[in-house]
Amino acid sequence: MARRALVFFLIFASPALAVTCFAVSGLAYKEQVLCPGSSTCCGTADACQDNRLCKNHDDDGSTPYIRGPCAEKTYDPAKCGAICVYNETEFHNNFFPRVKKCSDGSFCCSNEVSCCSRGNGVFLAANGDIVDKSSVSSTTSTETGTTQSISAASTTPSASEPAPESAPDSPSSASRNSTTESTAWKVGLGLGIPLAAILAGLGAWYILKRRQRATAPAGPQVEAPSTENGTSQPYHANTSPQAGLSELSAPSRPEKPMTPELDATPVRRGR
Repeated sequence: MARRALVFFLIFASPALAVTCFAVSGLAYKEQVLCPGSSTCCGTADACQDNRLCKNHDDDGSTPYIRGPCAEKTYDPAKCGAICVYNETEFHNNFFPRVKKCSDGSFCCSNEVSCCSRGNGVFLAANGDIVDKSSVSSTTSTETGTTQSISAASTTPSASEPAPESAPDSPSSASRNSTTESTAWKVGLGLGIPLAAILAGLGAWYILKRRQRATAPAGPQVEAPSTENGTSQPYHANTSPQAGLSELSAPSRPEKPMTPELDATPVRRGR
């Protein structure tokens, strides 16, 4: 049931996707697909590319791309394919120009046989704009290992020999910077978190030690005897032997000598 519903959806949705687009010659082509982000049109069997070209569905290996028609009635290279912009009826028998990719990443029209071998290819930026070859700088690609990056500079394409362009496969400097910042952020977290934990532990240990020292008991104290007004003052105990003698010794009262008792001998009286 779900498969049948999907089939009906595709049948009725397909006509809604088809639009009428126009060639450089001004001829109208119906049932074309409008590519997102530009006015480029591609055939229903082809695939839209970010560089405003179409991926050739019947590619034999030599011409993988097509410069398709444009949704603008008057063909505009700034909104549609920027290379191989020539009259299809005069140069290609009413077929859209086929585009081949050279080994250095540049693009050539299929009717220019020696374009790649002579280094006459053009470089396309990611959005399909043509960039002058002299502005292309050599740099390392983080994704494909290529060494071509494009600096923005637009030129006006000619019908006979298009200007060089930037390679579409090279990543932008923004993506490389984002990757570098992400890596640096991860490394910083990996080192910073353990270091912060160690410093926090040392700080807690130091504070605990200081509190223990501050609350340690002082030396022993004793209370002095009460004074006349009933108050007492603490003082340290005197352990001197002389002090002890002076406090404890007191004059003793003399004892009376004991009188010896006499034997009671009875006295005889004379007769």
